[in-house]
This record gives sequence, C-alpha cells and structure tokens, in this order.
Amino acid sequence: MNPLISIITPTFNHENYIADTILSVLNQTYSNWEMIIFDDGSSDNTAQIIKGFSNKDKRIKYFYQENKGPLALPETYNKALEKSNGKFICILEGDDLWKPDKLNLQISAFATNSNIVLGWGRIKEFVNNKVTENTYPKNFQESKIPIYNNLKPASILELLFNDFPTPLTWMIKKEALINIGGFQKQEGYPAVDRPTLYRLSLEGIFFYDNSVLGYYRRTANQLTKTKMIELTLGSILNLKNFYTSLPNEIKKNLDISYKDIRKASEFAEVFSYFKNGRILSSQKKFELARTQFYQAIKKHPFGNLKWKFYSVLGYIFTLFKLDLEFLARITKSAKL
Repeated sequence: MNPLISIITPTFNHENYIADTILSVLNQTYSNWEMIIFDDGSSDNTAQIIKGFSNKDKRIKYFYQENKGPLALPETYNKALEKSNGKFICILEGDDLWKPDKLNLQISAFATNSNIVLGWGRIKEFVNNKVTENTYPKNFQESKIPIYNNLKPASILELLFNDFPTPLTWMIKKEALINIGGFQKQEGYPAVDRPTLYRLSLEGIFFYDNSVLGYYRRTANQLTKTKMIELTLGSILNLKNFYTSLPNEIKKNLDISYKDIRKASEFAEVFSYFKNGRILSSQKKFELARTQFYQAIKKHPFGNLKWKFYSVLGYIFTLFKLDLEFLARITKSAKL
C-alpha cells in the first residue's frame, strides 16, 4: 500500500511550535502525504514560518481564514477535509509532534483488514520542550500486535470509560468520514473529537497500536485548560446523546448501561470543577477558585465523596489565600 495520506493541521499563533510540527511530518519514513494547514487568523509569525516550508515542499499547503475561534473548529476541519485528496486522514495540531514512523506503522495496519476505519496509538507528554514520562493511554496492556477495540458496533463507548484516543494519533479512512458527513459537531462543544469518534464507531472497527506515535504538547493556554469545564460538560452530553440514540439491538450487546454512563459522568463533572479550582488557586486567583470548588461540592451531593472532601479543603484554603499545593507539600501527597 502506498496511498496518499492527508494531514489536517489547524493552527493559531503557534510561531514557537509550528516549525517543529512541520519538521515531524517532513521526517516521516512514509513520504506519500500532503499537509493541509489551516491558519485561523494568526497575528504572530505563524504564516511566515509555514510559507517558508510550503515554498520549498509542495506537499505542504497553506490556507488562511479570519479568526473564528475554537467553537468553529468543526467548520475549520471540514474546510480542510474538502481540500484533501488522500485516501486517509490524519490530524496534527500546530503545536504537537509525531514520531518518524507514525504514518508507516498505521498504513501497514490498515492493509491487514479492510474493515478498519480508524487507527490510534500511544502518546507522551511534551512540556517545556522536554518529553515527560507521562504516557497515554494508561489503562491498556502492552501487546506486540495491534488490539482491535470495537469489534462490535459502538463498543468504543466502553473504551472511553478507560481512556480517550488522542486525535494526534488518529488515522481515519476518508470514505468512512465522508459517510458520516465529515467531522461532527455538537452545539457549545469546542472540539470535533468525541462526536466524530462516536459516529465512526458505527462504520467499522478501530485498531489500537501500543507504540508511542506522537507527543502532545502541554501549554498554559491550550483549549484543554482554558475550556476545561466546557469540554467536560460537552463530553458528558456527547456520551449521553450518543448512547440514547443507539438502537436497542446495539445497546444490549454492550457491557455498559445508561446508569454506568451517568455515574461516570457525575464523577467527571465533580472532578473537573475540583481540578479547575486547584489550577486557579495555584495561580492565586482565589475568588475564582472558590466558585469552582463550590460547584464541585454542590454537584451530585451523594457521590464522589473523596473529591468533595478535597473541594471543601480547597474552599477553606482559598478563604485564607492558600492553595492546595500547600497541603500537597506538607502532606507529601502528590496524588491530591
């Protein structure tokens, strides 16, 4: 197999990172690709850096649009999809990186089974230009061969109870993506990942390769931190809506129920408010942090007692302009 692979790269003000992202594509051992970069109105030197590469390598294609922001990401992704010519679609945002054999490993796996519609793998975190020891997903066992995760329709729901397939490792069969109407969106949810993944789970099987395929860059201003609550609440709604929409013949073959989803959703909501409060308190934004701890205490009062207890502590600490990192230090509790 030597099909063309289209790489979709949305970017915004990534002048410090975009060159490394492009170089990680140029260094791929698989060479039949095109890189479609959509610049969402960057105001820094992102455009100039990209053009420096695209002028030398015609596989790199640059497109510019006026800034639309994160809520328009589905529109941006689908614009890039319309520009694509490949048989397979990959995602690489403008601050992340791939390992050199990422494309080659995945295209080889697709050749083994015509029913595969999506492949994904492991990542490591990349913080302050250094690779950390944090590797995701955490809850899958090591294996020497790919593990097929949704041999029955929609069983990706069970997978999402453990870990989320990081989009920077995805490779999607374009035909399947077109069949579902392109990248999916949900009102108010600033990402395309979960709604698209759910719909694809009904089109064919996924495979998981436990090789580390890329590096996810952690920064202070990324969407997962600035829109943490919106992402969490949107994820919960995504999950509930998709499960509700499934035919009964699919639901009865799944190992989870709506009750399981509700319980997991309640935990995610409480924990996200706690985590957001902890971040804000560490930034000395004590009043804002207190509102987040209060939400964690108030939501779903009869469950998640551990995180409610920590949230009560966080609320009290912020009254005295102390953060939870102080408690973590004096108790040496790294897991707080």
